[in-house]
Amino acid sequence: MLGALWTVSVNCKATLGEDTDYYFVAPFDCSLFHVSACNLSGVSCAVQIKNTTDSSTLTDDIAIGEGTTPTEVTITEMTGDQYPHVDAGDVLHIDLDDTDADDILVILTFTVG
Repeated sequence: MLGALWTVSVNCKATLGEDTDYYFVAPFDCSLFHVSACNLSGVSCAVQIKNTTDSSTLTDDIAIGEGTTPTEVTITEMTGDQYPHVDAGDVLHIDLDDTDADDILVILTFTVG
C-alpha cells in the first residue's frame, strides 16, 4: 500500500501555438510517483515536469505519441532514476512542447509525505 496519493491533471484542448505551460504549487511535501500522458490528435509532442523553485527537472523530456493509448513514465525517465521529492510550496511546471494544436491530457500522481 502506497498511502495517501495526490493527483494533478491538465487537459490542453487544441490550443494555438507550439508550447503550453502550466504551473501549480505543491500544497505539502510529496514525491512524483507516476505520469500518464495522452495525445488524442495531431503529431507527437513532448512533456517535461520541472520544479521552478530550485530550477530542477523531475522527468526527462517524454515523447507523447498520438492515439488513445497513454504514454506512461517509468522510474527510468525520472531524473536520477528515482522518484523526485517536492517540498511544500514548491512551484511545479508542466512544460508541453507541441508542434501543432493537439488535445493532450497529462495526469501526475504524487505520494504524500
